[in-house]
Parts: sequence; C-alpha cells; structure tokens
Amino acid sequence: MRTPTRARVAAALIALSVVAACSSDDDPSTDDTVTDAPDDADARVDDDEIDATDEIDETDATDETGDDDVDVEQASWTVLVYMMGDNDLEPYAVDDVVEMTGVSGSGEVNLVTLLDRHPAYELDDDPLGEFTDTEVFRSSGGSDLVGDGDGSELNVGSPDTLSDFIAEGLSANPADHYAVVLWNHGAGWPGMGPDETDGNDILDLAEIDQAFTDGLAEAGLDRIDLVGFDACLMATYEVAAVMSQYADYMIASSELEPGHGWNYEVLADITADTDPMTLGSMVIDGFAEQ
Repeated sequence: MRTPTRARVAAALIALSVVAACSSDDDPSTDDTVTDAPDDADARVDDDEIDATDEIDETDATDETGDDDVDVEQASWTVLVYMMGDNDLEPYAVDDVVEMTGVSGSGEVNLVTLLDRHPAYELDDDPLGEFTDTEVFRSSGGSDLVGDGDGSELNVGSPDTLSDFIAEGLSANPADHYAVVLWNHGAGWPGMGPDETDGNDILDLAEIDQAFTDGLAEAGLDRIDLVGFDACLMATYEVAAVMSQYADYMIASSELEPGHGWNYEVLADITADTDPMTLGSMVIDGFAEQ
C-alpha cells in the first residue's frame, strides 16, 4: 500500500567512479547506506492531491506532425525522462510534465520526455489533452514542449522500449552533457514498475543494464554525465554498481519518495555553465523545497 506520509526522504548524488555520496545542506541525514526494500517495495508514497492547472496547449500536446515541429539545436544539456506512468502514479506524471513546461524559453536544454499513461486514472481537467496511451514530449532550443500525438501504446516495462528511447533521444539531440532519468515506483535491485496495461511488466535491474548497453551503443556514446531515478529506494550499492558503467554521477533516493517526486521546474535554470554536480545539486535542492 502507498502511505500518505513519509518519515524521511534521503537523496544522494553519487559519483559513480568512486561510489561516494554527497548530500544537500538541507538534509544532513543523507547517507550512502544500502537499505532493505520493504515487502511492498514498489510503493512510491502518495501525498496531497496535485494541482496541474498550468495547461499545455492541447494542440501542441497532440500535434500529429511530431518531430518536424521541434527544431533540434546543440544545447548545453540533453535531458531524457522516461516516465513509467501506466499505474496509480499517473496523476503525478501529468503534474511533472506540466512542471517541465518551464524549460520553454531556455536555449540550454534539449528535453525529451516519454510518458506512458493509464486509462483508469484520467484527470477531470487534463492539461495534456486526455490521451491514455504513450506520447513523447520535446523541447529544444527554447521551444515549447510539444507532444508527438502518435497514439502508440508502448510497454515501458520492456528493456527494448527504454533502449530505443535512449538511443533516439541522445542521437537526435546533441549536447555538451547528457542525463537520463527513470521515473516510477522503485525497489532497488528488483527494479522499477509496473506497466499495468502490459501485464504489470517491470524493468528489473538486469533489464535496465541491458537497455543502457544497447541504447548508448546505438547512440554512439560510451557513457553519459548523469543518471537519475525519480523513484523510491533506488540509491543502493547494486544499482550504483550497474550504473557506474554508463554514467559519471547518479542521483537517487535511498528511502521512500512522496508522490510528486522531483521538482522539474529546476531544469529551466540550467545554463551553459551547469556541470553534472551542479545539476544534481539543483535537483536535490528543488526536491527538498517542494
């Protein structure tokens, strides 16, 4: 069961080359210890109802022309967000995409977000246009966040879906720095998920490993700057050991997260001088403030 409150959330920005954690000043209790997953380990904690009142233009969110509407430019950062929202966290996924609209106007970020939704968790006043399948939202060079509207239904618990997203997102969006964020319920080494409309499929750690191996190879990259897990319980030694093959830094929580997860408005504050440690600290500070 998801619980309405949390005792403590610890966020760690881990330098994967040495598996050393550093915490934000707002949370001196953060540590780099491995925590055992509870029996219901895929529970990301619910909290107060979200308020997704800042609407994305419905025409943009369901634009049938897809990629042609976003002119991709070289940026300081390309950030990919893989949102496994095909479960009870779907309302929070919608809210986080609304937060990402703040990237519009920033010429320093190429943002690509894959959002998979669930038909049973529709919002009364949906800022994303009430789609229930899978869409990819893009913003490049300060453009508005635009959805592809292709009507596909993807199994986000499949490593092939994740590897394709990584490969296409990185190769099509050149930047000085790259980050990939995985969003959902989390349980440490057992993985992330589920995708309820695809047989409750999950991404276990071996599948995440496979997806990054295949995706980065297809994109022609050896590694990226930052990998993030906007999910519960993913800051474990096992996860860090696997992700050290693919990224210089990892940001994750060793304990439960509230339903709203990260504050994606901080992506709008990325500048040409933002390095991986700075971006990780921005995410931690924004999470603590929210």
